[in-house]
Amino acid sequence: MALNPLTVQNTTSVVSVVELALALARLQDVVTKVKSLVQAATTKSVLKAVKCLCNVVCQNAVSNRIC
Repeated sequence: MALNPLTVQNTTSVVSVVELALALARLQDVVTKVKSLVQAATTKSVLKAVKCLCNVVCQNAVSNRIC
């Protein structure tokens, strides 16, 4: 029983589309993970800066009350 060349070509195309879809899904997972890590690092830096600024303001307020 010989296979029809069109059937083989269509099957190959379907396999290629499935492989492409899986590759894109993996890439999307990586991008999502990296974006989450960048967002977490940025948030951590901002919170650290705010904490530092708050400490300076509180220290100045305490110093002004004592003097």
